[in-house]
Amino acid sequence: ATNAAGSDVQNSRVLVRDSAALIAELVIQEGDTVTLDCAADGEVKWLLDEKPLTPGSKFFFVGRKLVIKDSIVYISGTYTCRANDITMKQYQVTIKVVPGEVGEWSEWTPCIGPVCSVGSRTRNRKCDSPAPSENGLPCEEDEMEQREACDLPCTSNWSDWTVWSECSEECDGGYQSRSRICISMGGNSTC
Repeated sequence: ATNAAGSDVQNSRVLVRDSAALIAELVIQEGDTVTLDCAADGEVKWLLDEKPLTPGSKFFFVGRKLVIKDSIVYISGTYTCRANDITMKQYQVTIKVVPGEVGEWSEWTPCIGPVCSVGSRTRNRKCDSPAPSENGLPCEEDEMEQREACDLPCTSNWSDWTVWSECSEECDGGYQSRSRICISMGGNSTC
């Protein structure tokens, strides 16, 4: 400003900081390796839920990239990369690591038990789709094996044939025979 007393010049500098830009939400399986690339220029700092990350067995840095190796449930959270310059521009991505999940049921086993009674059969499933890795949470399903009753029918079978008998006549008109018997396995079964 200028007046009769003289002039005064003042320079002001306004710093505008970008608000966090949510890039994405990733849902990954335990054991996955994920690489996050920071869009900020220059040197960056990585944070997990606003706490600084340090390289270790699960996290390491390659330039502006963060590599999360063999992800496990406890690394779920909001990852922020922040420029280490005057702009402090930052980008965020939320990662949710999924624990182990159960697979499909197996086929039923054959019915086992005494003949002519009620037996049982089983089937199961495993925590393998995917299996939890390292310190990951086990499957949340309680039922990993099912057992059910099954009927074992009363069965009967024919015995083997006996050997042929001697012929009743030396020539013309004689007969031979052989036999077998019905072996009942109980109940009302017949052959």
